[in-house]
Amino acid sequence: MTTVTKQGRKVKSDMIPSELTPGKIKLTGEGERTIVVFTGNQLRHDRFALRMQHEFGHRVIGWFQVQCEAGKGESGVEEALFADEVKVLRKGAHLKPVVVSDPDAHEVVDQVRELAPFFMVTLGGAIYSEPLLQCVRGVALNQHDGWCPEYKGANTVDWTFYHRDIAHLGNTVHILTSGMDAGPVVRRSSVCLVDNDTRESCFARVVALGTELMCEVVAEALEADEITVYDQPCGSGCTYLNHELTPEVIKAIDRDFQNGWLSFELSRVRRF
Repeated sequence: MTTVTKQGRKVKSDMIPSELTPGKIKLTGEGERTIVVFTGNQLRHDRFALRMQHEFGHRVIGWFQVQCEAGKGESGVEEALFADEVKVLRKGAHLKPVVVSDPDAHEVVDQVRELAPFFMVTLGGAIYSEPLLQCVRGVALNQHDGWCPEYKGANTVDWTFYHRDIAHLGNTVHILTSGMDAGPVVRRSSVCLVDNDTRESCFARVVALGTELMCEVVAEALEADEITVYDQPCGSGCTYLNHELTPEVIKAIDRDFQNGWLSFELSRVRRF
């Protein structure tokens, strides 16, 4: 089932968080609706920034790459899923990243203020400062690898598996605020999995899904006077911090995968 927006774009109904209260954000301001991208420095982040350039061409006027320690996603799985696509996307890209250590540093904020983007789109997990967000003429959007409002913060794919909550395994595009993944939801969708998926491949699939959701949101907002958003109720869901993903939690998740839990759960859902 689909919903048709005022701009004539079709949106699948399962991407709309119907249990949340809808509202409207006005998109006002003169000038071209340009885009600045903030990412981390891993392959999935490169794919995100390059997909933005592929979809929106020279509307993308800046790419800031925040350097971080290698972590989840620095695996052969991500390389296998994304490397060939990223190689092709690089050939058509017109921007290379500006490497920064702190996205909220004065010099970075000054650069973004000078660019005066209409959209700021992010993938990378940072909490961005108000001075940076205030440089955006239109709206700032984040791609979060979790199902909001139930799963916010860090390592949310792992926490979904820890709770054996496959129904809430997905990605959310939301408005950036000073809270951790707390801004109003714009799109949200569950991910398609296969029986032999691993923790790593599930995470990569969730991120890939979110990049496509972000492209849809921006494409719709480019010509719109307003966008529909869905407020997250205060105090709802759970916000996870990095240090909470202990070795014991990871062992519990890995044990489920080794025992074939995912395949069994997918089979159960298909029979329902």
